[in-house]
Parts: sequence; structure tokens; C-alpha cells
Amino acid sequence: MHPLTFSVELEAVYFFSLRPVGIYNDPRLAPVVDMSPQGNPGFTMHSYNNLDGMKAEIIRRVSYAIKNCLSELPQSYRGEVVSVEGDPVLSQYQEWKIKSGKATVKKDSRPRPEYEGLWDVDLEVQSPLMYAAEASFKEVEAVTNMLRATFRAAVPPFCGMRVLVGAGSSSVPLPTFVKMAAVCWASNPILQQIHPISCHYNRRRKDPRETAQLDQGEKAEQTEAKPVDKLDIPIQEYINKARPKRLLTEFKRTLPRNMLNIVLSLERTIPFNTYEVHRSGQPLEPITHPDILQGAIQLFSSRSHGAVANLINTNSLGAYNFNCYSDENVEEKNTKATVEFCMAAGSLDGRWVSTHARICTGIVQFAATAPEENVWRMIYECHGAEIDKAKYDVIDLLLDLGLAKEAETVQYRFVVGSYFGETLQPFLTSKAITYEDDVADVNDETDQAMRSGRAH
Repeated sequence: MHPLTFSVELEAVYFFSLRPVGIYNDPRLAPVVDMSPQGNPGFTMHSYNNLDGMKAEIIRRVSYAIKNCLSELPQSYRGEVVSVEGDPVLSQYQEWKIKSGKATVKKDSRPRPEYEGLWDVDLEVQSPLMYAAEASFKEVEAVTNMLRATFRAAVPPFCGMRVLVGAGSSSVPLPTFVKMAAVCWASNPILQQIHPISCHYNRRRKDPRETAQLDQGEKAEQTEAKPVDKLDIPIQEYINKARPKRLLTEFKRTLPRNMLNIVLSLERTIPFNTYEVHRSGQPLEPITHPDILQGAIQLFSSRSHGAVANLINTNSLGAYNFNCYSDENVEEKNTKATVEFCMAAGSLDGRWVSTHARICTGIVQFAATAPEENVWRMIYECHGAEIDKAKYDVIDLLLDLGLAKEAETVQYRFVVGSYFGETLQPFLTSKAITYEDDVADVNDETDQAMRSGRAH
């Protein structure tokens, strides 16, 4: 398989003012962009009467800040951009880009005193396509933290973060593609634990088990797959043979499995009445259908990329997007051969953005390198977790994926509540969240939300 590549897309809301920004100064917050006539004597009156013009100016400033940040990074913090000479699609992903109007932002229906007099624009910041190497993750982290420190911003619950993973201009080999889809299918209910409730029930990040063709009763025969009754997968033999990697990994577990559900339940005590975060009229209960093992068997029976994609894809953008490999798009020349991981909430926490990118690429790396028995053992563990969640959780899953360092970050985010704290804030603090010696500086963001008992 060709080396793994990835890019990230970060949605956030950026604030600006048409009057002097001195009144908005706050030592804990990044500055508001000054778009006032006093601060911009070169602006014409037309600029102030044209929202598109204002958006263009914000994009220009964000672009300049990113370029300046990159110019000051040491080479060890600069990722290697994938050279795709002659590829009309991937050639568009050679540098950081900013687009407006892309973020799925739900505006607050109630007035907020913090926003009085401010204007805002939702932007999507896209990284270049880079090889999944340490320097690339460092670049993503540095740029994200710079955005947080430079611009007054927020990431309300309907902002998202996407990670696109592939193999450059090449397709992911079919055996890897099958295993990747099966792992995503089986593990998503557990992986959702690292994301806030607003993502679990967001219409644009639906669990594949809710909307995929597998859930709708699609048969393997209808998707160029071998009939299940003729497919010989020695699942029990695999389960007995494979030894989970977590049992071979030294890891300091500070969050017992039986405590995780209690920690997660704390988020549910905060009313999300400001935002529509779940399907109207539907209870906040886990999706429990269909059977994980049955769905995985259907995926392993598929004989083409299109068959896999057609089974797991949703009719709308879900937690994962395999559309680039679907039968409808596989012949298109303007399609990039990536899989999108779309379930994460918006964030400008550089450490978390880079960690989440590592997790997404780690899933694909696991699918590419792990023996089939290890993949089936993981699928079986996820299947069992639906019956007894106290026996297998997201920390176990990450360790089985070989992502011990990422598991440390996820564990501490649970402890301090920062996995959902960002989305509750009207403004993000300017200081980057740090994770050093198990002491995370979350700038009181989560504590404020918990003390107030409401979504700010």
C-alpha cells in the first residue's frame, strides 16, 4: 500500500467589529478583528455595505496569519505535502486554504450579551494533503493553535472537524478498504464516546448503523458480494487465536471502565436548549441495530470498492463518507480517493486536532497492517460492548489500534471535560490547551460551563 496521506478541515466562527475594538479587549481572549473605518482608512464605504467584501477581508487576514505562522515554523514542524503532478483534483490540496459559508453553524435563537455589536463569519480552514508523518501532525497542531491565539473565535455544536485519509492519488487496496469499513462500522458507537453529545445526534454526522444500506437491509448479492451462506469466515477461531494489543501495552489507566459512563453522563446534565443537537422527538438513547457481526460479515463478503462503499454509505453526510469509492463516483476524474471521518466536533485545540487526525489515520493503518484475526477480534469486542459497555470502552479500542499516546490524551480529556467544553463557550480562550505531565490547562472553559449549568 502507498504511504498514508491526510488533510484536516476545521470549521469555526470568527468575529469582527465595525467599530473600534478597544471595548472588546479581554486579556483571556484573542482580539476581535478590527474592521472599523478608524482602523482601516483604506477601506471604501462599499466594503462596509457588502458582507461578501467583509468575508473576503477576513479570509485574507486568516490566510496571511497562516502563511506567517508557517514561515516561522522549524522544518521539523513542517509536513511533507503530497506531490501529485498532473492530478487535477489533488493538485488543489497543495496549501492551506480558507473558504466561507462552509460551516454547518446553528445560530443562537436567543440574544447573547457577549455578541452585542459583533459580526461573525463562519469559515472552513483546510490543510494541504500531507503524508501521515510526525512533522505533518505538528504542523496541523501549530496552525490550529495559532488560529486560536490570533482571532476571536468559537466552535458552537454545529461546527465540525473532518479528517480525510487516503493513499495519495492511489486507491486504498481492496483488502484494506474492506477492513477499514468494517472497523468503522463496528467501532463507531465506541468512538463516539470521545465526541460531545451534540455530535452523536447531529443530522449531518449520523451513525452508519442508523442510515447505511447495511441497516436498510441491503443484501450482499445486490452489491457484487459473495452470498453470506457461502462465506467461510472462521470468526470463533480468529477470536481464540488473536491476543488483543491492549493486553501487551503498558498503559496507566486513571479512568476505570465502570466510571466512563458516569463521566459521560455529566455532559447530559447540561441543558443544550440553545442548540438543536438531536433529532426532534427522539430520545437520547444509543442506536442498537443492526447486529455488528452480521454487518461486518456483509462488508467482508464484498468484492469491490464500490460494493463496500454502497453498503456503508448513507444518503446524507454521515459520520464517515466513503462516497469517493462508490459506483457512481469511481469513474469520475474529479474525485479524490479519500475516506472522510466526519464525526468530530469543531475544535481549535491544536493538540486535540492533531490527535484526532492521528486516530483517523491510525484506523486505516491498523486495517492495512493488522492480521485478519486481529480485526475480527476487535469487531467482536465492539459487538460485546453493546451488551456490556463496562468491559470494553474507547480507551481499550485505541490501545488495540496501537494508539497508546492518543489514548492518554483522550483519557485526560474525559477527566477534565474538555471533550465537550469548547463547544459550550461563546468565545474560545486565546491560550492553547496544554497536556503536560497529566496536568491539562483548559483555561477554566469546562469549569465555567459546569458551574453555570447551561450552554453559554
